Amino acid sequence: MVELLRTAVREFTAGSGLIAAGHARLELARALITVGGTDEAARHVETVKQFAATCGAGHLHTLAVNVQRRLGALGPRAAGRGGSSTDLSSRERVIATLVGQGMSNRDIAQATFLSVKTVESYLTRIFRKLGVDSRVKLARKLAATPPDDTPWQLYRDPK
Repeated sequence: MVELLRTAVREFTAGSGLIAAGHARLELARALITVGGTDEAARHVETVKQFAATCGAGHLHTLAVNVQRRLGALGPRAAGRGGSSTDLSSRERVIATLVGQGMSNRDIAQATFLSVKTVESYLTRIFRKLGVDSRVKLARKLAATPPDDTPWQLYRDPK
């Protein structure tokens, strides 16, 4: 499967199907992740992100960011500042809770007075800490966890 996807990437890139090449690269990255080729997968994802940003392909960029998050969730987490690697900071708990409520990154950014990029960065850390690789799995994990004393004053209602 990986070799077929590599061939598809080469063929689309050689022709004029650059958007199709981007999609093929993301599929190749996903396949590489499943067989342990995370370094090569990361290179393909970064190529797609740069291309998408250059040509204004927002949806392709979003897909690339999602694959990048999946890669980030697989990476090791260095324990920092005395806490366990699965302990979420108060800001991370707020963002995770808002994801669990179905809010988009843009809505979360507005509600927490953060940039969308910062929200994406927090989500990558949250995914890694909790061992999940998607928003759906994060929401499921939150639903199975008893509520805590999340400092709700850290965000405002986006409505």
